[in-house]
Formats: sequence, C-alpha cells, structure tokens
Amino acid sequence: MLRMLQSVAFLALTAVFAAAPSAAAAYGHLPLTFEHNEGQADPSVAFLSRGQGYSLLLTPTSAELRLKSAAKERATVRWQVAGGNRDARLTGESLLPSTTNYFLGNDPARWRSGVANFGRVRATGVYPGIDLVYHGNQRQACKRAPPVNAGN
Repeated sequence: MLRMLQSVAFLALTAVFAAAPSAAAAYGHLPLTFEHNEGQADPSVAFLSRGQGYSLLLTPTSAELRLKSAAKERATVRWQVAGGNRDARLTGESLLPSTTNYFLGNDPARWRSGVANFGRVRATGVYPGIDLVYHGNQRQACKRAPPVNAGN
C-alpha cells in the first residue's frame, strides 16, 4: 500500500485550507509540485505531480494527466510531442522548501524520504533549440515552449 506523507508545513497548510470555506479558492492558487521519479512511479516517468483528484506524469516526449475520483481513475489525457527528441533531458527547476516521503510496505529498501519538490520542470531540447517547461497551480497546469528564432 502506497502512503504519501508530505512535509509538516504542507500538511498544516492543507489542513487550514480544508477547514475554511474560502480555502478551496486559496488551494487553487498553490503551485504544482513536481517530484523526480525515484521509484515511486513507473520507470518510464521522469517527473510526477500529484494533487487532489489528479496525477501528472512527465516523460521526455509526453505528459499524462490522470483524473481520479474516490480512488478510482476516471479519465486519462495524454499529450505527446510529435517527432520530438526521445532523449530530451528533464530537470526540476524552482526548488521548493517541501519534500515528499514514500513508505511502501514494511521493507525500508522500498522507502523514499526527502524527495525534493520543484515548481517547474524543463524538458531541454524537445526539438532543436526548443525547450518545454511545465508549471502551474492546483487549478491549471501549463506547458509552454519559448519562442524560436527561425533564423538560427
């Protein structure tokens, strides 16, 4: 059974938002947090983000959004970079003060603690001269590629 424990500060913040009616609006403004995959997801996934009702999985050439309700997967949306570099390098940017811990079963070898959280993930070299950056908040994810100078 997978149990995810967030840092104490994040849990306290979430508890405050759950208690107040206007908290849902405030929660929507919290940034997405991305984690490097250290064994908590399929090996094809480089970075992931989880939140209330969703998981976002990133690979060098795709992003997969899984929407859930009451522990059941309800829908999956997958974006793929057509003809993109399969070896694009994904790196976390904007290191956040929070970390994530995973305690899988009773075997400490499967546990992951202190997994760094990032505010953005950059896929470098998706196409020649083009990087893709993933970021957002709890209400919307954004992916963007900087403008390309066609003269280069």
